[in-house]
Amino acid sequence: MKRGINLPAMLALAVPLLFCGCGSGGGGSAGAAGPGGASAPATGTISGTVTDSVNAGALQGVEVTVADRTSGGTVLAAATTDASGWYSLAVPVGVCYVSFSKADYTPPAAMFVIVVVGVTVTRNAEISVAPAGGWNVLDPGDLDRLKATKICPGCRLYGAGLRSEDLTGANLTGAMMAGVYLTGSNLGGADLSGANLSSARMVRADFSYANLSHADLTYWADLSWANLSFANLTGADLSPGSQYLSGANLTGAVLTGADLSGAIMPDNRICDENSIGVCK
Repeated sequence: MKRGINLPAMLALAVPLLFCGCGSGGGGSAGAAGPGGASAPATGTISGTVTDSVNAGALQGVEVTVADRTSGGTVLAAATTDASGWYSLAVPVGVCYVSFSKADYTPPAAMFVIVVVGVTVTRNAEISVAPAGGWNVLDPGDLDRLKATKICPGCRLYGAGLRSEDLTGANLTGAMMAGVYLTGSNLGGADLSGANLSSARMVRADFSYANLSHADLTYWADLSWANLSFANLTGADLSPGSQYLSGANLTGAVLTGADLSGAIMPDNRICDENSIGVCK
């Protein structure tokens, strides 16, 4: 006669086996056990060097903050750069944004990072001395420097005449370019992240592959027939102006988070109020 199966005894052996190895190996998503047996948070590392964008010198005392959003989010880690401009942070795994700030300097846009357990991600940054005086000022020295070197982050170029200029690959991060005349200019691959281009005239300008993330393109900035193919417009402010997009080439342009309320697209579609990259 066959013996019956002792079900309670089998369950007592099987249940612990179901949990054996969770968080150890596999995807590596759980950390090692901490005091009292609790799992420590899994972390990766973000490190890098911060330099002055003009003279390439190391910057000490730059505050480096990692948060879960570009602004107003939960701070996950923070540090200050040392004498060599270097920093290193242990950060919980996941998606985060790295920001840099220093008194009297113009910060770059927050950097997007995906943190993987046990992996070090390098994020170097260049920041520039903030312009002194009013924002609506044209600094002739800045204009000369831009034309000579194409390196002019934080420059004051209010209302400057830059028609048909070759500014390919120029560094204009955080520059004040309100009312600038860029008609027919070539800014292919240029970095204009955080730049103020409100009311600028950019008809038929070439911004292909340019970085315009978080740029201010409000107050009727004119991008008619401009080449914005594969340009990065993440988080750019295109309201209430920039109705002047008629004929612009937006092939492959990144519009994540860009405010296109009221904009007229090349094929005459009109974006709904408060639309984000969605037009009818």
